[in-house]
Amino acid sequence: MPISYLRINNYMRVENVEFNPKGGLNEITGANGAGKTSTLSALATMGGKKEIAWKPIRDGAEEATIEIHVDGIGTAQIRIVRKFWTDKNGRQAESLIIESADGARFPSPQNMMTGWLGAFAFDPLAFTRMDAKEQAEILKRFVPDFDFNAIDKKNREDFETRTDVNRSAKDLRARVGGIIVPADTPDEPIDESALVEELQSAGAHNSDIEKRKANRQSLQRDIDQRADGVGRSHAKIDELKQQISAIEESITVDEGWISEQKTRLAKAGALPTPIDQSAITAKINAARTI
Repeated sequence: MPISYLRINNYMRVENVEFNPKGGLNEITGANGAGKTSTLSALATMGGKKEIAWKPIRDGAEEATIEIHVDGIGTAQIRIVRKFWTDKNGRQAESLIIESADGARFPSPQNMMTGWLGAFAFDPLAFTRMDAKEQAEILKRFVPDFDFNAIDKKNREDFETRTDVNRSAKDLRARVGGIIVPADTPDEPIDESALVEELQSAGAHNSDIEKRKANRQSLQRDIDQRADGVGRSHAKIDELKQQISAIEESITVDEGWISEQKTRLAKAGALPTPIDQSAITAKINAARTI
């Protein structure tokens, strides 16, 4: 009956506790007075009235609530809520509700809790006084999904298999006892496993050599390809050098022509003064008028 959720409000020393236990072992730790005992006592109240503290409500509070969600009791989840308060006559009152995930409530909740706790709890002192068979039956109740019959069947099969193996081993030992060792058999024993290991080591060594050989051949191919590329690059450089030389010669010719033309411009002297054409045009117009 694993607990998946726990909430405690104003029970004994606990003001408010809420957590979701994880699988495996969950530790409840804290300083003195932190509420460790109160938390365990809150869980124990599910066992009935005799487990409830004489003063369950924390000082200063009007009511106390303990809510527990458990899994694996025939449904996906069960919600258990126990509340404590003081009635109008000043007497302590309490209630217990057990409902399913869809809100349906179960009748006789305390009887249900007692039955559950009886199925999943036991007195450790009484357990120590039981014989092994009784202890085994008690412990089996904690693993209801475990098929002990299947295990017993498997154990019987293993026992029968072991019996057959022992019988075969006895027969083999008898056959070994009848083996005659030739007189020329070497005194030193031959370790076949060592020879097999040596063979495997030699195979691994040779395999490594072949791998390294293949790597070198691959590298040589890469070197040859790079060398061809370098040769083509040198040829391209020579071709470009020839083009550069031709361009340089063309530049030299152009620079000589530019120099000659600059000299001609320098020796040409100043241009004559332009003739005023407007005066001539005026004379022409005057002549036409006459």
